[in-house]
Amino acid sequence: VGLVVVGLSLGGALAMTFSGTQTVGVIAASQHPDQVRDIRREAVRQQLAIAAVGLTVVAVGLGVWQPRASWVLFLFALSALTQTVTLRWLLVALGDARYAATVVAGGAGLFLIGCLVAVRGPGDLWRVAALHVGVEAVVAAILWARSTLLCHADESSAADFSMRRSLVLSALQAARIAPLLLSVVVVSIVLSESEAGRFSLLQRAALAGFAVVALHTEAGTAPLVGLAGSRDRLAGATAPLVAATLVVAGAAFVLADPVVDLVLNDETYRGLGGLAALFVLALGAALLSGPRQQIGVADGRDSWLLIASAAAAVGTIVLAASLLPSLGLIAVGWAELVGQAAFLAFTIRIRTR
Repeated sequence: VGLVVVGLSLGGALAMTFSGTQTVGVIAASQHPDQVRDIRREAVRQQLAIAAVGLTVVAVGLGVWQPRASWVLFLFALSALTQTVTLRWLLVALGDARYAATVVAGGAGLFLIGCLVAVRGPGDLWRVAALHVGVEAVVAAILWARSTLLCHADESSAADFSMRRSLVLSALQAARIAPLLLSVVVVSIVLSESEAGRFSLLQRAALAGFAVVALHTEAGTAPLVGLAGSRDRLAGATAPLVAATLVVAGAAFVLADPVVDLVLNDETYRGLGGLAALFVLALGAALLSGPRQQIGVADGRDSWLLIASAAAAVGTIVLAASLLPSLGLIAVGWAELVGQAAFLAFTIRIRTR
C-alpha cells in the first residue's frame, strides 16, 4: 500500500507542475474560443517539455536512491505523460465541465474495478501502476476527442500563451502549498520523528483540502475572470462562498476536537483537534483568495502574486520552526493560517489598487 501511495503521489506531484500552463490555458481559451486548437497545441507542447524534465529528474533520483521496486515507481511517474494531453482544463474553459467530470469519474471507477480484478498480492503492484497509466490514457483520448468537437476554426485573434508565464504560475501554485508539504520535515527536525508521524495524517487531509480548493479555483473562477465584463460580478458570485466559509470555520472551532477523537479513535491523535481547526481556517483563507488570485493573473500581475506567495511561504516555514519548540504541533496550524491570511490580504489589496 505504501508503494502505491508513493507512486500516485509521485505522478501527482509531476502533474502539479502543469498548473501554470493550465491556468493560462483556461483564461486564454475563455478569452479566445476561436483559438482553441492553437491554445491546445501550445499547452501540450509546454507540458511535454516540463514532463520530460520532470521524468529525467525522477529517473536520476530513483537511480541514486534505488528504492524497492523503483521501476514500478517510475511506471507510476509515466502518468505525467498522459496528464499532458488530459484536457479537463480546456473543457472547463469551454463550458463543458460536466462532461469532463463524468469522464474523469468514470475513469476513477474503471481504475478501482481493474485493481480489484487484477491485483491479488504484493507481486501484482506493477499492475496498479499499469492500470493507472492505461486508464489515464483512455480518459485523455476521450477528452481530446471532445475538445476537438468543440473547436472553432477562426484566425481572427491571438491568445497570450508564453512558457515564462506558465512557469511563473506553476511556481505560484507550488509556493501556496510548499509550507504544508515541508511541514513534516520541519516537525521531524525541530521535534521528533514520532511527532511527525502524528502530524502526517492531518497534513495529508489538509493537502487533500487544498487540492479541492485548487479545483474550485480552476473550474469555478478561471473561466469567469477570463471573460471581459465578468470580473465585476465575481464579488457577488462569491458572496455565498464567503458566508459558507465563515460558517464552516466557526463550526470547526467548536467541533474539531470531538470529531477528530470520534473519527480517529486513537490515543496517538488526541489533542489534535485545535490543529485541525486551524487548518480549516487556513483552507478558508485559501478558498477566498483563489478568485482574487485568478483576477490578478488575468490582469497580468502574476509576477507580484508569485513574490507575495513566495514571501508568505518562507514566512510560514520560519514561523512554524520558531514556534514549534514552545507550542508543539499546533504551531504549524497557526503558521499556515497566518501565511494564507497574509496572501489573502495581499490579493485584496492588489485588487483594490
